[in-house]
Amino acid sequence: MSACVLFVKRLRRSTGQVMIVPHCAYYRRIRMRRMVVLLPLLLLAACSVQEQEISIPAQVLPAAGVARLNLDVNVGRVSVTPSTDGQVHVALSLKPSTSFFGMFTSGTSLAAVQHAVITHSLDNGVLTLGVQYPAHTDSSNISEHWNVALPAAAAITGHVNVGDLNISGIAGGVDADLNVGAVHLDVPGGPLKVSANVGKIQATVHSLDYADIALGAGVGEAGLTVEGVSAGDMHKTGAGQNLSYRLNGSNSINLQVTTGSVKLALLTH
Repeated sequence: MSACVLFVKRLRRSTGQVMIVPHCAYYRRIRMRRMVVLLPLLLLAACSVQEQEISIPAQVLPAAGVARLNLDVNVGRVSVTPSTDGQVHVALSLKPSTSFFGMFTSGTSLAAVQHAVITHSLDNGVLTLGVQYPAHTDSSNISEHWNVALPAAAAITGHVNVGDLNISGIAGGVDADLNVGAVHLDVPGGPLKVSANVGKIQATVHSLDYADIALGAGVGEAGLTVEGVSAGDMHKTGAGQNLSYRLNGSNSINLQVTTGSVKLALLTH
């Protein structure tokens, strides 16, 4: 009968029925069942590895001469806060792009992340941050997560194609635009000009030093509160809303979204 040994497996003890199967065939079935159980676990483990972000060596830069921060991010998140020592602290983590339904990292994308470096330049008071990836690597869909701390008096200019922009404690003003994503501001004051194509803008400003305030949503909602009380002249435009308000201050606020929502809260504390 070949080298395989016959294996007797009792199917029903009550009736005594038995089935003769080759020993090697039986254990092949056992191994296949184990693989069916283990394969999803292995895939989950692989996915968890792909979700890990790789940190790039952080940098500390002198803040002398820096009046404005400029960041341009294709995919990712940007968080900006005040520094406590008067310097500029830059931290960056990267997540490589994936293929096969997001389960596996492409080799060129992983190489790009592993050898990426932070770049910076200062021109006429504008500090521009960026990432330099190695040549012949795929950096098209790498997710960048920036954490920047700098003196609170600085202004922020930013562009995010897909992702989030979070700014808190910065008083120099914000000029930013997003294609798809969300903007969260919690600032002590300064001029604000923010636009988004699809997403939401939510701002809390601890100042009433403003003249003209304009909020708009082409499709969606716009809302303003001053010291917790709804304010502003509301004009509905089809599926959207425009809101205007005027104070006796010196700065201006203009928050606009094509599709989504805009919420602004003005406080004195």
